[in-house]
Amino acid sequence: ILVITKARDNKLVVFTRQLAEWLIFTPQYGKKNPFIVYVDAHLMNSKRFGYDKLVEKDPIYGTHLKFWTPKLCYKQPELFHLIITLGGDGTILFTSTMFQSTVPPIMPFHLGSLGFLAPFLFTTYKDELENLFKGHLKHTNRMRLSCTVYRYRQDPYSWMRKAFEQESKRDKGIIDLMDEKVMCYSTVPSQTYHILNEIVVDRGPSSNISMLELFGDERHLTTVQADGLCIATATGSTAYSLSASGSLTHPDMQCTLVTPICPHTLSFRPMLLPSEMVIRIVVPFGSRHSAYCSFDGRNRTELKQGDHVKITMSPYPVKTFCSCDSSNDWFSSVQSCLQWNNRQRQKSF
Repeated sequence: ILVITKARDNKLVVFTRQLAEWLIFTPQYGKKNPFIVYVDAHLMNSKRFGYDKLVEKDPIYGTHLKFWTPKLCYKQPELFHLIITLGGDGTILFTSTMFQSTVPPIMPFHLGSLGFLAPFLFTTYKDELENLFKGHLKHTNRMRLSCTVYRYRQDPYSWMRKAFEQESKRDKGIIDLMDEKVMCYSTVPSQTYHILNEIVVDRGPSSNISMLELFGDERHLTTVQADGLCIATATGSTAYSLSASGSLTHPDMQCTLVTPICPHTLSFRPMLLPSEMVIRIVVPFGSRHSAYCSFDGRNRTELKQGDHVKITMSPYPVKTFCSCDSSNDWFSSVQSCLQWNNRQRQKSF
């Protein structure tokens, strides 16, 4: 069992120790078949966690209480059968970032700020975990997006393209062919990220609006002239996409949300696209400046002219356990966390 929390939060460190002790000596299994519990490696030397004192208390902690690092989680995801998060939504996103392939099922306890994705209260963790071990809890399969950055590579025939461009400038009759140069170059894949919430492509530090080309299944959909573009999952529909006027979307919906950020037009409305559609966001050569993209708020990367991002449905979803069921948990979070349509009721005549 992997326990993920904020190692610098003293209150959560105490809860982590409390949880680890209970898991190793859980009444259901006892000393005969205890769980192997992994906690953050930063807690090894934490006085508040007191690992040395635990080992002195009982030698079983020396063999069944171990420590994880992001590198271990990335390289050996099959080592863990269950993840317990103590924190908020950011802790769940951090967990998703660490596991870039198969993700063990997650049981999230709400000990953070918003807690939209964490329906369980830590005050009743023993009862909740007993229900989990008995197989009484339902789960939600949350779709992730696979985002691959492609870098522009100048091919050996670039001189021919430049000559063609110069010739096009001389001949006004074929000047429109200059637009085709967007497809006259090659790219190489660079990084790939599997994200739970959204990928955001924006103008970065530039004061000018971004100019991006949006493609769906190799079809050119539109030219984006805006502060940026947010491509989100249904899970991410209540995050950045919501702030950009995107639609609230149930997490069971297998779809991709395309939400413009401050578009310089009145008609660019958000869209929901099928999850099977391959989306590409291209920074054209005619753009005045480069763009920047971030993946679940991390790994901010510059996209120069000619670079693009390919977005597809990830083969590695995130499985999170429900307090009741997927719909009840989601509507409860929408109403309690976001105060959805919360208004004083109109009085009758």
